[in-house]
Amino acid sequence: MSKRNTDLKRFLPTGDRLIPNDDLIGLLKKQMYTISQLKKMGVTEMQVQELKALGYKLMYQYDSLSKEFVYYILEKGENPFTVLPFGKGQTTLKIAEMSDIHIGSNEVDNEEIILLLTYLWQSGYRILSISGDLTDNVGVYHGQKQNLDLATVDRQVNTAVAILSLFDFDYYACSGNHDTASSKDGAASTLAMIEEKMVSKGKSFTYLKSYVGYLVFGDCAIEISHMDGARGGSQSETYASQKMMDAMFKTSLRVGTSNVNAVKIFDRMIPIVKLITGHYHALTKFVYGDVVCESPLSTQHTTDFINRRGLRSKTGARVSEITVQNGKCISEKGSIIFGVDVQDIYETEIQFARSSRRLGLMIKSATKKSDGRLLKGIKIDNEKINKAVLKLRKKGYMSFDELGLSLDEIGYINNKFNYNIYIEDETVVWKTDDSNSYLIYSPLPESGIVNYLEISNALIGSKFFSEKAFRYMLDCGKKQHVEHINFGGDMIWGLPPKQLVEHTKIFDGMQQVEEVVRILSDYPNFHYYSINGVREKSFIEAASEKQRINPMLEVSNSLGQKGIKFVAINSNKCDFVVFGMVFRMINLLRKTQTPYTRDYDIVIAQRNLMAKLGSQLLINDKSYNIGAIFYSSVVNTQETHSGSMYITTTGGPSYDPQNVSNIIQSNCECAIVNAYVKKGTIVKFEREIIMPPL
Repeated sequence: MSKRNTDLKRFLPTGDRLIPNDDLIGLLKKQMYTISQLKKMGVTEMQVQELKALGYKLMYQYDSLSKEFVYYILEKGENPFTVLPFGKGQTTLKIAEMSDIHIGSNEVDNEEIILLLTYLWQSGYRILSISGDLTDNVGVYHGQKQNLDLATVDRQVNTAVAILSLFDFDYYACSGNHDTASSKDGAASTLAMIEEKMVSKGKSFTYLKSYVGYLVFGDCAIEISHMDGARGGSQSETYASQKMMDAMFKTSLRVGTSNVNAVKIFDRMIPIVKLITGHYHALTKFVYGDVVCESPLSTQHTTDFINRRGLRSKTGARVSEITVQNGKCISEKGSIIFGVDVQDIYETEIQFARSSRRLGLMIKSATKKSDGRLLKGIKIDNEKINKAVLKLRKKGYMSFDELGLSLDEIGYINNKFNYNIYIEDETVVWKTDDSNSYLIYSPLPESGIVNYLEISNALIGSKFFSEKAFRYMLDCGKKQHVEHINFGGDMIWGLPPKQLVEHTKIFDGMQQVEEVVRILSDYPNFHYYSINGVREKSFIEAASEKQRINPMLEVSNSLGQKGIKFVAINSNKCDFVVFGMVFRMINLLRKTQTPYTRDYDIVIAQRNLMAKLGSQLLINDKSYNIGAIFYSSVVNTQETHSGSMYITTTGGPSYDPQNVSNIIQSNCECAIVNAYVKKGTIVKFEREIIMPPL
């Protein structure tokens, strides 16, 4: 303690106290105490406040468990926390996430906020985190006055209380740069005012008085934060993920040399399983080590301030279900709720509930019925084939009868010219030359559910591949009735370059194929789709003719003989057209991934990809929106959103626990996606991250 504080202590009243200040400090450093508990111990509020005057970091906040205000003391550099109502024996926490609500701004629709909260409440969520900027406040930036609908702090606070008190959520909020702007002039933070008013109404609202706070449940913690809160200013969403990761390392402690992040809660180290950060008004999600990092949306539409920075704001919230075991997140299922689409979601879910069957992609490969290597005795009419192929090129897809070719003739084309032509529900589709992409078209209605499991970088044949993890992923898909599994390339190890030979377990290409077939044969009810990555191309383009094979086509042929559908797409890109929307799968064919590049450049790479490929696909003079892109070679699980498009990446059943390679930087995980489509637009996007126990 400084000399000034020591001198100050002599002038503070002491009296006859049951607990001296030094003992009280020791108690408050070990646990939270309610005001009523302190009174029973003979401690007055005046005595507690003296500790603040002595320079201690005294915290005072509402506690949703005791339903009282509590006091506790933090050490220097520590951030406030609270304990969530998470029952003993529980393993799954349901939490709704909002941020940057900006009540008071003229670009905020209060009815939209109420509609969002109503949807969250009716969906069974009772815990709601707010990652800062609940209010817009006043005097935050030059020219703000013209963007305000509620021009005083009192009106903004009262409006926030009126809206939030309509529901019985347990609210947990950290500071945002807007919330604390008025406190610079000596006034209380708007969140402190809201906390006091909400509690006086019998509602639960906990204000964690910092830009970073922790929600503790079981043996885990969620970090909620508002990045760059002290400096302010809307950030570019292209580097939001980098900021989030930087913040995570600055505000938490690394445990040993592992990727586990933890926070000190009194005398215990609690692992952080999730980071929820505000301030960006953008939608970003990635997984780093054992931590799911994400940024929810805002409820503020695009202001002049945001527009001048070339950003866009789409309103909404996130919801997630986190399953934990032994202090580690083993599953995280999340979805995004858009404010303007909530009414559509209600109607769509009712429509889906009435549907007795799950709609999906129904594709069968002609080559499974007619293997080109068995066609030597078949007579081929080249003129007929050429005319049919020209028609197919021009139109992109057509009916089987319209094409006028037999299965044997299609098999001949596929094998001789290295084409992949498929028959799907009597509709013929094929690879387009212009974009080097395969088009898989499904003439289904414009609404339904697209349901699939994303896996990339299995690297079967390497020492990094874990069959146990792979089977865990497939078993999770089976339990959740997933129909389709999309392999984003690099499913096998391929021909290793010199620097990776020591990490190779199986060198022969056909043996790697046999390993894939052996495992997938135990899961015959899935429909598999696979594109090529760098690893597959290493065999396809091998210098030695003995080593040259098309591995995924070999897998397709072997599984096809067992009646298992495996569509081997002989390209690094494929477009699935279903429910009037395009779902794109693409492998970037990157040859190396370095430890930090995979996280730092993800959003920028996604924006570049969109700029290159566009957001629509023209098929036979009809334009289709690209609703989702799953792309691989980034080797970990991330998610972002731009406009009406969702962009995701995922890891796979390979990992490098000893960090012996700079090439393999994969998080051992995958993701299950449920996309609710209505009239060619995604109205709800659910994505569950599967993390196998290692």
